[in-house]
Amino acid sequence: MILTGAEVLAEGLIRMGVRVVTGYPGSPATGVMEAYKRLAEGKDDYVGKWMINEKVSLEYALGHSLAGQRSATVLKNVGFNLIMDSLIISALTGVRAACLIILGDDPGARQSSHEEDARALAVAAEVPLLEPATPGSSPEVLRRGIDISERYGVPVVIRFTPTFVEEREEVHLAAALNPSPAPCRSSEEITGFTCEPHQAIPLHARLHKIMDDLSEEAVLSRWEGSGSAGVIAVGDSWLKVRKVLVGMGQEGIKVLRLEEVNPLPTKALLEFLTGLQKVLVVEEVLPLVEEKVVAFCYRHHLDVEVVGKVSGHLPREDVLLLGDICRGVAEITSREVAQEVWDQLREEKGGWGEGKPLCPGCPYGKILESLNRYWSKRGITTPVLAGEPGCGARMYYPPYQKLDLFLCMGSSVPLISAVASCFPTERPVAVIGESAFLNSGVPALIQACRLRACILVIIVNNYSAALTGYQPTLELGRDELEECLQRVVQGAGPAYFASVSEEGLEGLDVVISKAHRVEGPSVILVNAPCPEIK
Repeated sequence: MILTGAEVLAEGLIRMGVRVVTGYPGSPATGVMEAYKRLAEGKDDYVGKWMINEKVSLEYALGHSLAGQRSATVLKNVGFNLIMDSLIISALTGVRAACLIILGDDPGARQSSHEEDARALAVAAEVPLLEPATPGSSPEVLRRGIDISERYGVPVVIRFTPTFVEEREEVHLAAALNPSPAPCRSSEEITGFTCEPHQAIPLHARLHKIMDDLSEEAVLSRWEGSGSAGVIAVGDSWLKVRKVLVGMGQEGIKVLRLEEVNPLPTKALLEFLTGLQKVLVVEEVLPLVEEKVVAFCYRHHLDVEVVGKVSGHLPREDVLLLGDICRGVAEITSREVAQEVWDQLREEKGGWGEGKPLCPGCPYGKILESLNRYWSKRGITTPVLAGEPGCGARMYYPPYQKLDLFLCMGSSVPLISAVASCFPTERPVAVIGESAFLNSGVPALIQACRLRACILVIIVNNYSAALTGYQPTLELGRDELEECLQRVVQGAGPAYFASVSEEGLEGLDVVISKAHRVEGPSVILVNAPCPEIK
């Protein structure tokens, strides 16, 4: 069966009895959830559900795990930031049935607001971290993750990048696993999962013992070849390393395909490094494994030169290109690379380029036009405008080019509330999509209302997470979503609130004028579907 990486992960979750999968939309992780939902359709005992944000998503999955049902949550790199509190505590309190965090990282920020390496957060949380090298190896990685999670009682992170998601490969799917070993018969059995101050140190010691024990195992990591030069291909960077070595030849090179990243498999790593003079660590984005291997060699008195991103043999930012890896391998092996090999490995560096403008008919554009008319007619200085991830990011580009502040979900309202306190005669604006608002913006609006900040918040309800594939917000119908948003906003207690339909956008100028007449925060909810889903 030929499948993409995303499809293999979804098939593996189904076959291995992971009955509850939650998530929040975001590329490159979205495809895993969508594939799982398709497979789960019609199966009474399996459910895939989009949640309000990543933290709630993980906690809902954890609840099922504690009740004895295998579960997983699917999220992307920036969403991983939001789960840290819950992840760190759950690693200490433990889980019952397997609980997996399926993490889509985004080197190069091709589908994200910024580039980060979420593996560093998994290491900080002191949880096991696995990275499948290929779609074909991911069923075995999933099986290993479930085994670790249930044998040791810890959540396990399984990380991949767009390279993995897009790869298509012949896959032999693993046989189904038995259901989780200890399903609860009643909620009375769900007890003992706490971390009180007097428990914190013993639980931390327990977690360290688990990680030490795992480091002695080497179930997934494999190496091949011989010679005095070596390459460690971390996770799905193996897909690129494999292409490079096919072009250059592997003669005189030992290659380790590393799928166990935290903790590192010490025995396998020691065996691989013994006899090497130089080793190139290929990974994206941070030199996480590179620095760990440097420390490992020092502790074990191995005279091996470890190179990679820190040493300058590979670029420290953006996705790794085949040419980057080829240069690194050539340097550690002192090889001359034929021009025909360079030509074969040449590839274009993709990216956002100049960015995409708002689509024709997008409600964000009509909102900006109304704001510009209001400011222009009154001859007032254009105030600060803050946006959030989603379609609002495209306000930065022509023809509108109006986006002054743009950090992360939930940040726009606190930012402009602070600006309003510094410039009380102005009314700064936040424009936020309904998905981002429900994800992280609700607490921010409650705080702004409590502060009586003189701000204008415009929530654009286009009924979907448009940039990630038009997933329905909270999987609610349109009327239900409108009612939910209206009740949440009114419950926060703004000084002024108005709800505007798509047809009412023509009269938005009047609503904006009314919103400026009150003292305190004004909120306008614009219910207008994305033109792509009408």
